[in-house]
Amino acid sequence: MKKIFILFAMLLALVLTACGQTQNNTDSSNGEDTNAEETAEKKDDGEKDEAAVKKALLGNYLDVAKTVRPYQTKINMYVESVNNPEAEATIETTKEDAITAAEEAATAIEGIKVEDLDEDKTATFNDALTELKGAYEAYAKALDEEEIDAAAAEEKINATNEKLTPLFEDAGLHAPNLAKEIN
Repeated sequence: MKKIFILFAMLLALVLTACGQTQNNTDSSNGEDTNAEETAEKKDDGEKDEAAVKKALLGNYLDVAKTVRPYQTKINMYVESVNNPEAEATIETTKEDAITAAEEAATAIEGIKVEDLDEDKTATFNDALTELKGAYEAYAKALDEEEIDAAAAEEKINATNEKLTPLFEDAGLHAPNLAKEIN
């Protein structure tokens, strides 16, 4: 019985010693875990900031596209009717609608507010909106002419894309194509 008691005491001492070492290892690694957690939190914050920038860029871009698309549709209808000899009866009506749409698009673009971006990105986005407004002013002028030459308007839309491209690429997004988006 003494031998069993001694064996049991030694086993208990061994278990307690092992548990004590595990506790010490856990305590010393807690400092490392805390640093790892802080690093992970900083990384998560950076990812959240990056995601917020992407979300803001895409949100603002989609607002622009949604705002402009209905006006662009009317402009496209007029351009198509000019090239269609069967649509001569409706050309004057669609011409007036297209000119009005171009003017309204320019006004609507003025009303777009860029949100949730830092100061530099907002300024760049607003510069792009100024180019886009110029495109619709050029459309209004071109549509009022006898020969429609929308090259100036298309150049302004391309300039809008060129101003937005660095914002999107810096955020890890593909370059925008506003002409494709609104047509």
